Amino acid sequence: MTQRKSFMLASTFLADAVVKAGQEGRRETAFFIFGYGHVMCENVQNFLRRNEIVATCIISSHNKSAVYGCFSVSINQGEVCMNKFENIFKPLRGPMALLLVAFVAGCGGGKDPILGGGGTGAPGILGAPAGAIIPGDICTAATGPTVPTVTLSDPTHGNQFVTTSTTGVANGGKLITATFSLAMNPITIDATTFTLTPVGGVALTSAIPVSYNASTKVATFTTAAALLPDTSYTATITQGAVTLATNTPTACIFAWNFKTAATAAAGLPPVNLGLAAPFAIAAAAGVTNTLTVPLTHINGDVVLDPTTTCFAVPIDAVGGFGACGGRAPTLTGQVISPLFPDAGVTSGNIKADLLAAYNGILPANLPGATVLGCGTIGTAGGGGAGVGCA
Repeated sequence: MTQRKSFMLASTFLADAVVKAGQEGRRETAFFIFGYGHVMCENVQNFLRRNEIVATCIISSHNKSAVYGCFSVSINQGEVCMNKFENIFKPLRGPMALLLVAFVAGCGGGKDPILGGGGTGAPGILGAPAGAIIPGDICTAATGPTVPTVTLSDPTHGNQFVTTSTTGVANGGKLITATFSLAMNPITIDATTFTLTPVGGVALTSAIPVSYNASTKVATFTTAAALLPDTSYTATITQGAVTLATNTPTACIFAWNFKTAATAAAGLPPVNLGLAAPFAIAAAAGVTNTLTVPLTHINGDVVLDPTTTCFAVPIDAVGGFGACGGRAPTLTGQVISPLFPDAGVTSGNIKADLLAAYNGILPANLPGATVLGCGTIGTAGGGGAGVGCA
């Protein structure tokens, strides 16, 4: 029986764990690097493969990821593979360890921004204050219906190919946005509570006052000029941001990292979702959930219209999922429906804004866009099965 050893390499201890692997009297070995998000998983996998290390990326249903490698039918092959792995990372110990941590923790996309895996933090956010968590994560300091959170961001945490500017913004500026779970006091959303800083640099100045859209709960930081190419940035929402109704601050600091593409380019502005912006799920036929642990956590609001059921059980009329057959998801927002809060007026308006957003990005409504015909892409369309095809 071939002997195998595996190592769970937490990002903050990766360098020491790799050296330990090299010191052990192993025969055939394997390594595991655990994290969150397909971006991190694929980046690490591709980096290792470029260095001739056999590695495979796998993603779980909760967006947890693992890169594993050096499994081999041959003891010698496994030994050679692990030696390559060790030689790449061992020199990064000591003064270079921080870069190694940044590589593993910074390449990923964090937890899924909509369906969280029940995690409790995001260590390794470069340039962020201690204890900061990424948008969509669960703040363990305090939770409840009156405690605001940041549910989404644009760019998303871990994005490595962000455009340097946004089309239509003066002087080539870039729009950075954060979506809140609750209505916020706009006076508290400003350049002191919403900041953008190059990693290792000085905080940028917003070209115009940081804005807050009360209907969408979206705060926007507009840079005075284009971002630098191939540069990492940290966006931060501090606890100075408070709700409009109860003056309750965010219980945690929210922060996220992203990196601009190597070449300067302008990108389209975020799609205007209107009232649908803070909604994580919109369903016309109800929702279901499983008993798989951890149960689903939804970051944002939910709209159910016209069918108002969760796992075929009627939802409650106070903004929650109700019993949901014992499978009710947790969520940071409310469940809007014809039952709550106003007999379908709000849920109808949300659906209308969502439809308008969809229609706004149809190819026919985008300048210069080409509608692909049915069939195989690249063959100018033609007959074939597919969505919208006969």
